[in-house]
Amino acid sequence: MSEYALRGGLQPDVSAVTAVLTHHGVEGPDGQAPGEALVFAVSGGIGAGYILWDFAHETMSTIVFGFRARWQYPQEWLKSTVDRLGLAVDIHTTGGKRAAAKRLSANLEAGRPSIVLPDRESLGYWRLPPELSGGGGHFVVAYGEEDGRVLVDDRNLARSRSTGRRSTPRVAASARTRTCSPRSSPATSPTGGRPYATG
Repeated sequence: MSEYALRGGLQPDVSAVTAVLTHHGVEGPDGQAPGEALVFAVSGGIGAGYILWDFAHETMSTIVFGFRARWQYPQEWLKSTVDRLGLAVDIHTTGGKRAAAKRLSANLEAGRPSIVLPDRESLGYWRLPPELSGGGGHFVVAYGEEDGRVLVDDRNLARSRSTGRRSTPRVAASARTRTCSPRSSPATSPTGGRPYATG
């Protein structure tokens, strides 16, 4: 398997799926790696909405905007996207920090980049205040570890990593949620050699 390559991207969730598909050599009907636009369309395309989090016991309100189909249900969006693409993937969800960190480390040690859904504040590089912890985030690709830190592809073109140590609760919490990686060996495509289905 080749080394993971940073490709940039536009829409974070779609970019994460596209990056992992490209890394594993998945090809579309045209023999090319699927682009973000195709994955975006297959995933349900455009959508829009907002949620206003306004609680009497809080001193501030938070508004969250979404701009893709099923934006408010990221786990369901990911599952339906990989199903529509006809991919055989291993989707693992946990609320436990240790189980998530162990699973993620095993995938990374095996050279399997994983799509994870971390809390944006927990990643550190967004420089968000602690009061936004638990406010959610978007899918990113964890593609390696270096000096106890997770290397993260969040549409960046330069090497980036989580700013906290994996052993700290802050970063372990960022690994806690959902990982998605191909079931197949690195020598085969996640679809078992067949093009993905768009129907």
